[in-house]
Amino acid sequence: MSKPTRLQAGCKVNIYLRIVRKRDDSLHDLESIFLPLGNPRDSLTLESADPGSGLILTCSEKDLETKENILHAAYRLFGEQTGAWLDIKVHLQKGIPYGSGLGGGSSDAAIFLHYLNNLQPEDRRLSLKDLTELSRQIGSDIPFFLYNKPALVRGAGEKVEPVSLDLSRFFLLLVCPDCRVSTKRAYKMWDDRLSGPYSQKDLTAKANRFRKYLCFTGFLLYNDFEQLVFADIPQLRSLKETLLKTGAEAVVLSGSGASIVSLFRSKRCLSQACSWLSANGISYYQQDWGVAKR
Repeated sequence: MSKPTRLQAGCKVNIYLRIVRKRDDSLHDLESIFLPLGNPRDSLTLESADPGSGLILTCSEKDLETKENILHAAYRLFGEQTGAWLDIKVHLQKGIPYGSGLGGGSSDAAIFLHYLNNLQPEDRRLSLKDLTELSRQIGSDIPFFLYNKPALVRGAGEKVEPVSLDLSRFFLLLVCPDCRVSTKRAYKMWDDRLSGPYSQKDLTAKANRFRKYLCFTGFLLYNDFEQLVFADIPQLRSLKETLLKTGAEAVVLSGSGASIVSLFRSKRCLSQACSWLSANGISYYQQDWGVAKR
C-alpha cells in the first residue's frame, strides 16, 4: 500500500424475517430477505504499518477500539487460513448506528476480508466460496455482505441465495430512531414466549393477515420480532403507525430493530414523512439505488 485506501461499508435491512426454530447450539434458524443499502455506511481507512505491527485498529467510537472488535477476528482467521499476516493500520469511522439491526460490524468485516484477499497474488487468493466459508466462523451476517446483493438468507445467516428483487418503483426510507434494541434480548423474548402459553404457530402470521402490506412486486413485508419488540418499546409501534399515516405503502422493523424500513410510491408522501421525522429529531436515510453496489 503506497498510500492510504478508503473503503465504504454499507448496511443491510430485512424486509422479511421469520424465526423458524431455536437450534440445539442456541442459535436460531431464520428465513429472511436481506437488502443491501448504501446509507448509512461506515468507512475504513487502511495504510501500511511498521513491520511486525500486525493489525493496529483505531475507531471513532472508542469503546469499539478493542481486541474484541470483529475486524480483529477477521484479520486473525484470514491470516490463519492463508499465512498472510499483513502489517496494517485500520481506522474505522462509524456511520451505521449500532443496536439498530443494520449489520454494521458484519459489513465492516466483509469489506475488510475482501480487501485483504485482493492484496494477495492472484494465484493465492481465496475463492468467494472459501472466503464465505471462513467468514461463517466470524459472524452469521458476513456471508451476505460478501455477496452484497438482495438475497434469501436462511439458517443462522450462513445460507445465502441471491434473489431478483426490483424496488425501483418505490422510494425507500430507512428510519433510525434514537433507541437501541439488544438482539440477545429480542431472541430471549422470543424464546420465553415459545415456552409460555403461545406456540410458534401463533407467532408466524398467515399472509392473509398482512395482505394490506403486500406490494405489487409480490413479496411480503413481515418480521417475527415486531410484536415482541413493539410491546417492549411502544414508541417503535407509534413510529410505524405514523409512517403508515403519512402515506407509506409498507413499513416493517428491520432485524431485531430499532431501525424501520418504509416503502413509498408517492414522492409527496415521502416528503411529508421526512418533514415529520426532521421536526421530531429522528434520523432517516433515503436510498439511492445506485449506491448499494460494491
